[in-house]
Amino acid sequence: MRMTDEERIRMISQSYMNLEVNKKISVNRQTYGYVSKIIDNKKSGEKSFIITDGNPKVQKPKEVKQITILYQGSIGINKILVNPGDVWRDWGVNNLPTAVQVINEGGATAMPQLKSAAHTLQETMQMYPNAKVSVYGHSLGSMNGQYAISDLPTAFHDRLEGVYLYQGPNIYSILNPRQQAAADKLTNEGKIFNFIDTRDLVPIGYSLTKKQVGTIIEVTSKKVKLGKQHMLGGYLFDQDGNLVTQSKGIIQLAKHQTSKELDRLAEIHHQFSHSGKGISSSQEIFLDAMQARTITLGYKQAIQSEIDTVVKWLNKEIEQANLLWSQTKRDTNRWGEHLNDTEKMAILAENQVTEYTLVRQPVDTYEQQLTLLQKVQYELDTLLKQIVTTIEEQVRTDKTLSQYLS
Repeated sequence: MRMTDEERIRMISQSYMNLEVNKKISVNRQTYGYVSKIIDNKKSGEKSFIITDGNPKVQKPKEVKQITILYQGSIGINKILVNPGDVWRDWGVNNLPTAVQVINEGGATAMPQLKSAAHTLQETMQMYPNAKVSVYGHSLGSMNGQYAISDLPTAFHDRLEGVYLYQGPNIYSILNPRQQAAADKLTNEGKIFNFIDTRDLVPIGYSLTKKQVGTIIEVTSKKVKLGKQHMLGGYLFDQDGNLVTQSKGIIQLAKHQTSKELDRLAEIHHQFSHSGKGISSSQEIFLDAMQARTITLGYKQAIQSEIDTVVKWLNKEIEQANLLWSQTKRDTNRWGEHLNDTEKMAILAENQVTEYTLVRQPVDTYEQQLTLLQKVQYELDTLLKQIVTTIEEQVRTDKTLSQYLS
């Protein structure tokens, strides 16, 4: 199922809710799966949720095709009077010692919860041998996810669909060489994405000179209260639910999402074709439209950060052009105090310095470029609306197609 960045934020937020086994997990009214298992390891402090694509009451492990693992972050330190044991395990045993290791760029061994999280991932993938797996983690849960993925044996790598980590410290330096090699491999394959809001104080250890687990996506954020900043409250999204960011990593994420959705649609096409009835015309049109939507969304997301950067630059250049002309006119008062305004402008014009050359001509060029970019955005939005209309028409023709919407 294709999810927007905003929907993935809602998914990881579920890890802080009072989830119970068999509870249905929905994002934007779309059923994503059911809580199949809850890990509440009192020894290590790990709190994780295993979500399967079917109801565990009736679905056998070998029938499961999709799994999501949610690694919960730390319990708030303000809960020390209510849950002193959980606070100590999260902060005293795991967070603070790991932070020291990150700052010192290494440590003798990983903290207990990181090892426990790695065991959870491997055990889950063994329990559901035919399932693709997605991993989410926030804060301490991000560290758990970074370590678990890096410790995963190569035999399991092909079954990883995507790893989405938020606001956790960079633990790459505390991994052993084998784990670092695995992290590098999966990062290069475009499977791990590590989201960072630099206004938050928790994600330490990142820099241009240091390696990390996953492709870094530094988000553009608004400033909110400290606790809310850490809990993803500063993240900004566009009208399509995509993160606002100028990070180059967003292009890799767009490619990953597009590839994953096209694979899903290929599986549906295979399912239709081998149903015994063959593929119907409405199914064919539906799948063609879904593929077109996927590719268009991926293209739009990939170029959006580039468009945003160019638009910002063009607006700044327009502002600078006006400032330059204002400054030029002020300078004439200094060197031409004995001249009247007409004489000053005449001298400037003789040297090709006029409001037209400094402002109107370059601004016209910049505005033409802005118009062109806005036209590209408009055409993509118009195309998406047309594609969605086609999809909705086919769903009205064949109600069974609604279950394949993403």
